Amino acid sequence: MFESYIENIRGILFHPQETFKRLKTSTLSKAYQHYVLLLICNSVLMGIISLISSLMSFTAYQAQLEMVPVIGPVLMNELALFKPFFLNWSLLLIYLWFILLMILIFLKGFFLHLFVLLLGGEQGVSKTLIAILYAATPFMLLGWIPYIGIIGLIWSVALCIVGIKVFQEFSWGKAGATILIPTLLLITGFGIILFMALFFIDAMNEITMLKFPGI
Repeated sequence: MFESYIENIRGILFHPQETFKRLKTSTLSKAYQHYVLLLICNSVLMGIISLISSLMSFTAYQAQLEMVPVIGPVLMNELALFKPFFLNWSLLLIYLWFILLMILIFLKGFFLHLFVLLLGGEQGVSKTLIAILYAATPFMLLGWIPYIGIIGLIWSVALCIVGIKVFQEFSWGKAGATILIPTLLLITGFGIILFMALFFIDAMNEITMLKFPGI
């Protein structure tokens, strides 16, 4: 079983089209097991990175406080009381990350399936979900590494196109449109929200300046 699991990972990464064709008869349950096992590894590794980062930041704060005359040592001792909080907070964030990704993968699949239907897909939502679950493999393997995780994200997006093509029996054009159109819509939506937020903040600053010109 473990050997077949590794074989699936290797195939998805380096021979995705052939591997997806072989996995076309896979069930949603098996695809989700594949995803969850990778997510557990991703979360554990990310948790280690998060704990190391928190400890390094905490140590740096202590070193800075130690240099403050008179009250520095006192503040450093007080800060030490919050060390368990920093560590527990890091672990809580990883736990939330794990739960969030377990849920969001299905929301992503249902959202993408709307575009599958619009483009004439007839293989059912389960096939779309299976494609998305397997395509997440590179992100699960690399997403915990700072900066390099973006490579895993881009890789997974590319595999989503391959997966949709195979599982929904689409052409390359339709498969690409299924992924790229919602991606562009989401980016545009976030851009509009960001622009409106900045415009609102700027408008509030203008109103504040008019009411309180001395500020």
